[in-house]
Amino acid sequence: MWPTPTSTVAEAGVCGKVYNPYGNNGGIELTATFRDPDPEDATLHANFRLRDLTDPSSPVIDLGWKDVANGSRSSASAGVLPHNHLFEALAQVSDGVNFSEVAVGCRFRVDSVAPTAPVVRSPDFPPVGSSTPPASYGGDFGAFFFSNPDEPDPADLRYRYALNDESYQDLSVDAKGMAHIRVKAGRNTLKVWAIDGVGHASRETTYQFDAPQPPAGKPTHDWSWSVCGSEYEVELCGSLYQRYRFFRGMYSSFPKVTSGMLTAPDGIGRYIELADGSAIYWSPTTGARDVKADLRRYWEANGGIAGPLGYPNGYSYYWPGAIQFQKGIVFWNPNDPSFKTRSLTGKIAETFRAQVPAPTLADAPTSELTTTPDGKAQYITFPKFTIYSTPEGGAVALSPGVLAVWQELGGLGGPLGYPTTRPGQPYASIAFQNGLVTETPVAGKYAAVMAPFLEQYMTYQGTLGRPLGNAELRPGYGQIQMFENVLVTSVVQYGQPLWVSFGILKKWQALGGEAVVGLPTSHTWGHAGNIPPRQEFQNGQIYEYWPQFAIWGPLHTRWLNSGFGDSKSDQRPTADGRGQYATFSADRIPAGSIYWSPQTGARVVFGGIGIAYEKAGGVTALGFPVDEESDLGDGKGRKQTFEKGIITWSPSAGVQIITGPISTAWSAGPQWYGAATTPELAAPDGIGRYQVFEKVRFYWTPKTGAQEIHGGILNKWWELGGERGFLGYPTTGEQAIGNGRVSHFERGSIYWSAASGPHELHGGIKARWLELGGPAGLGFPLTDEMVTGDKRGRYVVFERGSIFWTATTGAVEIYGGIGQAWASQGWNSGPLGYPTRGEYGIPGGRRADFERGYITWTAATGKTQIVVTG
Repeated sequence: MWPTPTSTVAEAGVCGKVYNPYGNNGGIELTATFRDPDPEDATLHANFRLRDLTDPSSPVIDLGWKDVANGSRSSASAGVLPHNHLFEALAQVSDGVNFSEVAVGCRFRVDSVAPTAPVVRSPDFPPVGSSTPPASYGGDFGAFFFSNPDEPDPADLRYRYALNDESYQDLSVDAKGMAHIRVKAGRNTLKVWAIDGVGHASRETTYQFDAPQPPAGKPTHDWSWSVCGSEYEVELCGSLYQRYRFFRGMYSSFPKVTSGMLTAPDGIGRYIELADGSAIYWSPTTGARDVKADLRRYWEANGGIAGPLGYPNGYSYYWPGAIQFQKGIVFWNPNDPSFKTRSLTGKIAETFRAQVPAPTLADAPTSELTTTPDGKAQYITFPKFTIYSTPEGGAVALSPGVLAVWQELGGLGGPLGYPTTRPGQPYASIAFQNGLVTETPVAGKYAAVMAPFLEQYMTYQGTLGRPLGNAELRPGYGQIQMFENVLVTSVVQYGQPLWVSFGILKKWQALGGEAVVGLPTSHTWGHAGNIPPRQEFQNGQIYEYWPQFAIWGPLHTRWLNSGFGDSKSDQRPTADGRGQYATFSADRIPAGSIYWSPQTGARVVFGGIGIAYEKAGGVTALGFPVDEESDLGDGKGRKQTFEKGIITWSPSAGVQIITGPISTAWSAGPQWYGAATTPELAAPDGIGRYQVFEKVRFYWTPKTGAQEIHGGILNKWWELGGERGFLGYPTTGEQAIGNGRVSHFERGSIYWSAASGPHELHGGIKARWLELGGPAGLGFPLTDEMVTGDKRGRYVVFERGSIFWTATTGAVEIYGGIGQAWASQGWNSGPLGYPTRGEYGIPGGRRADFERGYITWTAATGKTQIVVTG
């Protein structure tokens, strides 16, 4: 038997326009139901296509085949579609052997262009700057015409407007595009824009005009006011004259008029007083209506025209009963003293009129309008129903049976929320904020079906079975409801019902259900090709293998955008019991794992770093990953940090593991250090440890910690014997000093500048050099510390002088003219011997002292004098 697909959209005609149902990509979702009467065909193969009727030469858009459960609804999304093209939706299904006929769905037109800004004109109020004077006055209603000449489908437009920066509101225009708007005296600013049938909004049009102050006396802007008569007690005009003349002509007992035409308090309407206290009122929207005296007193006590009833809109003088007003109804019977006069206004009046189009006194309310204890709603009872009114849902009539079920479920505070109306709601049901109440075939009981389960239930009743209970609300998620054969959920962020099959449902329940895996967020999907079927949940995913297995919680969240393929098994605890992990197949990245702990979160480990991590002992050896693989900054190397170390990879050295203090020091340094090129090694002296990186080395001892050393300073240190030389291990990393660099060691320092190269300093000479300002004083060293010819002393040459040291003299600097004079005498081997005091000021010059004399320098002549005293 051939399967036959059934489209859930209209099967003939144009079903409307579409635009941006999924953001800004112009896409549209197609939905159809696929069934096969053969019960053995549990899974069907479904296909959607789109035919471009505007351009028949274009190929049919094939959205691909997918597997669906027999009797279920499936959907597919199209990509960007061309503007103003008419498309026809097609669907086909196969049971693997036979193919159905192609089912033709409805047609739709793509609209992706906003309407132009509307054109505004008014014969009553020309725009500012026009030579045509206004034809009406402030406080009156003016005629305004709105059009969009370039709009191909003007009947599809609606308008919104704001006058004088008041709140925006819908604008009701007639077939000619005209609307009446009440204006103020003086300058007016009208802002209006057009909105087409798919929600495009045009640019705003601003129309400014002036309305003059109205003259005293007769009302304006009503053609009939020019018709007047003076055959009665006073002159009357317009509609008031016509209505009064009608009553006086029909009823000789009709009271005399006792006033001229008076202006109503709102400044718009007019009225006349009658001898018995009755009146006739007129407004532009209601015309002229009589109000009998005692009804008038009730009406005025409730606010009159400024109150919730507005102007009278019915006839009451000779006809008591349900009297219509502009915004309500008054039930009034002066012939029955026991009758309680009550009124309906606003939305409650509108709902009542819809229920009882031609009311009589028999339909009068049986209670006052009552506010619920929580203040969220009002209700009023009638002989056949009760009307509940809320700001959100409006006024809705509830039959006694529906009212009872709703109240049992908690009424306004329950999961159904407030009653409302919904287009297309089923017969004999009442819609609520979050669903409806309908009579079920189960023992004649009522059940609440939450939106959007109603559509699912009515469409797939045979597949779902009957509801087993009311829908239940899950805050922040939506609602769930169990039917005889399927659990159906509504996910707020997806806006569509989701079905859960019983095989996956059993696995979900075995894992801990909602508390562990969460509620479903997708239909079962996959099936086609090599994609294993699965269903996604808030905190996980269940695969429909046999047996089913799952990933959930933070691992699942990280997997969603990790680039891995599918999980290979259930996730499981790590060896230390602190966390969980799962392995995954390759997809956009090589195969690997995701590890999670409460302290580190869920992290991806893959590729060469992942292999090295596992070989090193994984969590047991290096702890959990605390970040994910990232670039080293050179575009070549990679790194990943773990609780107890770091793994780097480079093309030249592959993967290397960094641990302990060296790991801490390396990670705190700049990226140019590069990747590790060796594992951590023991230093030759058996005390320290070191590790080589692309641009630096790190050395560590318990005393000095881990310090980096590189470049010219590193080479100089090796030249001096490295860690086994007299300087010992580095105690700092390389640092900036002046326009050079320095690294400090256990027993000295190495200084470097581009001009001087690297040289070591230590002991007294280093201390004296620093006292003199270091690089800012004598400049950088040009030599290492050297032994003098007589073996008594040591010295270092700097850029701007030298420092000599002996055990008896200490470290003393010598420079400038005095230094040159001393050098001319043979340095320390000359008659003066070693310097004992550095250069200091004397009257008219400078002086430096030596072991057997001194040298002075005169500022006026620039000459030096050598004095030998011993």
